Amino acid sequence: MKKGISPAWQNYFLCGLKGVLDVLNKDSVGMLIAASGNIPLSSGLSSSSALVSAAALAAAYANKVND
Repeated sequence: MKKGISPAWQNYFLCGLKGVLDVLNKDSVGMLIAASGNIPLSSGLSSSSALVSAAALAAAYANKVND
């Protein structure tokens, strides 16, 4: 990544997904994801953190993670 360039938004989603998949002890299920929004670019940490959290929660729910 070039200095001063923000990472692509999908990398935030992949980060949350990877966090859940790393702790699963089984094959994961597939998901079809659609994401949309109107948050301005570079609006702060909360927008990227929300996307990471949403991805982790979606992956956990789809894979029936209870803990």
